[in-house]
Amino acid sequence: MGTTTGEFAYLENNELRFVTSPIPNSAFAVQAFAQDAAGDIWVGTDGFGAMNITASSPIGIQKGDGLYSDFCYSLICDSKNNLWIGHRGAMSRINLATFKIDVFHPDSEDEIAFIENAVLAMSEGIILFGTDKGILRYDASKDKINSTEPLINFDSIVINDTFSIVTGK
Repeated sequence: MGTTTGEFAYLENNELRFVTSPIPNSAFAVQAFAQDAAGDIWVGTDGFGAMNITASSPIGIQKGDGLYSDFCYSLICDSKNNLWIGHRGAMSRINLATFKIDVFHPDSEDEIAFIENAVLAMSEGIILFGTDKGILRYDASKDKINSTEPLINFDSIVINDTFSIVTGK
């Protein structure tokens, strides 16, 4: 359970446990919860990023750490120990082993907004995200790392307001 006072409660072995936010003197709305492979509980907040509230040392991850936004509307952990966070405009993926953060912008001309708690992990690595534009489907089996470095072509170079034409491409 989340409150607007920075305090959380959860059940463990049929016992109610209380946790105080890792951000002192903060009041925020809780938008979403997720549980990772280690059993830790993650919280998505309305303005303070994502937090692990059950680790031995609670962790807070915010925009300054690489998240797309501090407003986190949907959270889910996948089978590869990644925490997915839906924001307004994009989604963030945190590798919970390395804490590397990647940001993904869905292909859309209009800004997309992820709906609070509208997310479902299905079999085969498929995750469905509810958005204001419909359902966004992520399929982990289609992930492809682009290992080809981009080609860079210079048409011209300006140094100290002096224009130079580059002839070789």
